[in-house]
Amino acid sequence: MFLTDQQKEQVKTFLAQRTGNARCLECQNQHLDFEPRLMALCTLTEDNKAHPIEMYRVVPLICHYCGHVRLFSAKIMGLEK
Repeated sequence: MFLTDQQKEQVKTFLAQRTGNARCLECQNQHLDFEPRLMALCTLTEDNKAHPIEMYRVVPLICHYCGHVRLFSAKIMGLEK
């Protein structure tokens, strides 16, 4: 799902407030950008046999130098309920 312009601004604001002047955790590069769409991690759960897969939506923050990726919860960012 691609982010709307409003959601992109929400992500920028969240990252600025919560991470400040972020640097790559691996190479210390400051040129980081987020993917303009939500991604999903899936997990298998044995608790619900009818729907054994749960999806967790995330926003990836990507280093343009070394390619390291950090994931931020879309729910915590307020992008989903």
